[in-house]
Amino acid sequence: MSRVEGRYRIGVDVGGTFTDCVVEDAGGNTLVTKASTTPADPSEGVFEAIGLAAEMLGLPLSEFLGKATTFVHGSTIGTNTFVQRVGTRTGLLMTRGHEEAIIIGRVRQKVAGLSEREKIHVAHLHKAEPPLVAWDDIRGVNERVDYKGEVLARLDPAEVETAVDELVANGVEALAVCFLWSFVNPEHERVVKALVSWKYPDLYLTISSDLVPLLGEYERCVSTCLNSYIGPAVSRYLERLHRRLQECGYRYPLLVMQSNGGLSTVEAVKEKPILT
Repeated sequence: MSRVEGRYRIGVDVGGTFTDCVVEDAGGNTLVTKASTTPADPSEGVFEAIGLAAEMLGLPLSEFLGKATTFVHGSTIGTNTFVQRVGTRTGLLMTRGHEEAIIIGRVRQKVAGLSEREKIHVAHLHKAEPPLVAWDDIRGVNERVDYKGEVLARLDPAEVETAVDELVANGVEALAVCFLWSFVNPEHERVVKALVSWKYPDLYLTISSDLVPLLGEYERCVSTCLNSYIGPAVSRYLERLHRRLQECGYRYPLLVMQSNGGLSTVEAVKEKPILT
């Protein structure tokens, strides 16, 4: 790309081995740079890639970022956090009597991902161990809403507070909340959200009615737990990258790629990192 006065659009994708940067100028011209991915802190690889782009354009990094109007970022940090099992210790609040939903799962868990030949011996197969939440980090609380959204048993905030106090004392740093039929009536989950946000503002929290208000207790529970499990790691990384970009002259929102191909802001992704 020859140097063109005007604005730049930057896209950076962090892969397992390389971090790729694509820059488009006001004239529609593009250039591509590549740097090694830095697993300990992927933002280092990001800045190396955009630094190479600035160098090719003959601009200081601060001037290059100051001329950028768009910065789109794709990252597998959420996926890697889950696959490598290095997420945050997560607690789970469930409707009492349904604490084992995430452990019981679905019958098809026994055969998911297996070949047809492997499925022949289904009687000898076992479900995988739940990787996200330990049994000791699950608490059931008294509450019940029916399929119409009618409250059958009121939630006791004092009981919730006791349960969350126990989880935090045991070392939990993130919390998932998944009550029965909360996608029809989210009142009880929102009471928990208000209580936890007040007493433990640094505890990463996901309530299922905000994240995935859909039928399917097991799927909703797993999604909620996964969101909290990867949330702190994704949030810390994006906050660090965005802050560093701003310090170096970038003046617009950092946009993050989602798994559906759309874009989202850092603040929105911090709430729903599972969507990346």
